[in-house]
Amino acid sequence: MPSRHIIERELFQPDWSNVLSVVENRRPARLPLEDLIGLGIDAKHSNEDQIAPFEKWIELYGSRIGLFGGIDVDTVCTHSPDDVYREVLEKGTRFRRLGKGYSLGTGNSIPGYVPVEGFMALVEAAKTIRREEIAG
Repeated sequence: MPSRHIIERELFQPDWSNVLSVVENRRPARLPLEDLIGLGIDAKHSNEDQIAPFEKWIELYGSRIGLFGGIDVDTVCTHSPDDVYREVLEKGTRFRRLGKGYSLGTGNSIPGYVPVEGFMALVEAAKTIRREEIAG
């Protein structure tokens, strides 16, 4: 049986020899998403509505790569927990139905200033979506 150290290394430290570097001179290369898909990426995070509505990301790329996000972090910060729950439930259900691969989350990270109640409303809506999918 492999040691715990070996298992952790394999799970949490990917083999970077298979990763194509798109960094040159310590500055990230700005490649169009179509080019990145051609290079083999299989998912994209930070799909912000200010750039394009999430439905547009799904329309253009949802059949080819997984998409992460769909919920504006501002919604989680500024809306009531009930409103967050309803919006996440509605959008998350729709996005999962439309996209080939979708992971519900904000279009950004969850920063420390996000109210716990708003974050928990997002989590509870995600759990509801999953329960409904399992129930069929």
